[in-house]
Amino acid sequence: MDHRLQAFAADIAQLDDATSVWNAMSAFAKECGFPFCTLSMAHRRSGIRSSKFITSLPSEFQDNYCDNGLISDDPFLSLICTNMAAAAIATDPNRFPGINHQQGEFLELTRSLGVKSAICIPVSTNAQPEFGGWIIGGTDDGTKFERQFSESGVELQMAGLFSNERIRALTYRKNRSNVPLSPRERECLLWLSAGFRVTMIAYKLGISESAVTLYIQKARQKLGAQTREQAVVRAIQYGEIQL
Repeated sequence: MDHRLQAFAADIAQLDDATSVWNAMSAFAKECGFPFCTLSMAHRRSGIRSSKFITSLPSEFQDNYCDNGLISDDPFLSLICTNMAAAAIATDPNRFPGINHQQGEFLELTRSLGVKSAICIPVSTNAQPEFGGWIIGGTDDGTKFERQFSESGVELQMAGLFSNERIRALTYRKNRSNVPLSPRERECLLWLSAGFRVTMIAYKLGISESAVTLYIQKARQKLGAQTREQAVVRAIQYGEIQL
């Protein structure tokens, strides 16, 4: 794990409220060259309503988003949150396939505020009751943004997952997993956190690749994680592994 990301994870573990975590994530994004930071979570209760929304965009935008139904037109929630992969998008509606008229207007609005591109980091898919994630916005598009995404995309995705898990722990007062991981499950996640693939983990531990895959799957189930990356983050947050 990158030293800067490791330091970030350690710092937010000491924070005791969601706004402070958001501020830390926003500062981290700025260090990577992205001045806009938004956390948007939605849930399905009598339709889609905002449950959490915090952004560095102007307060009028936040008010409109929460109170005037803009959440229903947000393409991040409907089109990006179908899986847990980070996505690089341009806010130019002509370069964003599969959107309707209302979603196009939403993108035009964000673009008028200076957001020309964004790294979208889902923390939960829209197959879940509560879903959404981070939108890290930039003032550049084209080649410069592609370079930024290549250099910082993975780091920002992991920082977003760490931040979400800290907020989750604070919200639900849950600092450990209910079912402890086995020693092998911890070892596999620890090697994953170091950037090793299944083949190398199997070699390191002297076991088969299928066994490694099974240990990781069991760890994900115990931690309630949708991806391997989320499992690593939760294992760290719950004290199951230490970097």
